[in-house]
Amino acid sequence: MKNDKAKKTGLIAGASVLMAAIINELLLPLFVSPTFLWLIKLVVVIISVYLAYIFAKQLDHQRDGD
Repeated sequence: MKNDKAKKTGLIAGASVLMAAIINELLLPLFVSPTFLWLIKLVVVIISVYLAYIFAKQLDHQRDGD
């Protein structure tokens, strides 16, 4: 049971980082002017790293607690 929760949390963290990479490289250049592109990319990267940190923290708590 514990390993199933840990695997799901890891998959969610990986998926969030993958989605941030897709947004950064494929979707943003289509809709944003080049002058603000670097700033928006930086914000998306920071948010994705923060989300990955939160999911990794939850994963660590699930391994220890449950």
